[in-house]
Amino acid sequence: MKLQYIPYTVKVKSGGSLNFRLCDTRGLEESMGIDVLECNYLLDGNVPAYYELNPTSPISPKYPGFKSDPSIMTLSIVQSSPTVKQAVEKASQILGLPRAHVLPVKNYEDEAELDDNIDILALLALRKMLHFTEDFMHNLIDKRNDVQVDMKKLKLEN
Repeated sequence: MKLQYIPYTVKVKSGGSLNFRLCDTRGLEESMGIDVLECNYLLDGNVPAYYELNPTSPISPKYPGFKSDPSIMTLSIVQSSPTVKQAVEKASQILGLPRAHVLPVKNYEDEAELDDNIDILALLALRKMLHFTEDFMHNLIDKRNDVQVDMKKLKLEN
């Protein structure tokens, strides 16, 4: 079993590295793996490199080295941008979605190198999509369970 959270830098032929890391951690096994909250901490960047994993003591903000606000500056710049606000509002109106469900991202167009400010938008959008997916799956499971209970009641009544 993996005992540390280890980030690996992705190298390119030129000798540099991409602004992207592969991270190795415990798996998602029910009894010994990371849980949803720990996974969120990892995705949010709260967990320091080489964090000692312990299935009996989950990742916590109380842990020394825990990063409380790892990307707050980038987020505040993006969220306060009038251009982004206008684009979100326009997309919200056209698509009939709440503004909170419009996820701004920027494509790499003219950039010669990767940019953390562009990457964070894509990662935040991905995280929000995963949250929406998780909510949908929970609702689907609840609906299935309700139907099963209703079916059992019908069988008992007959």
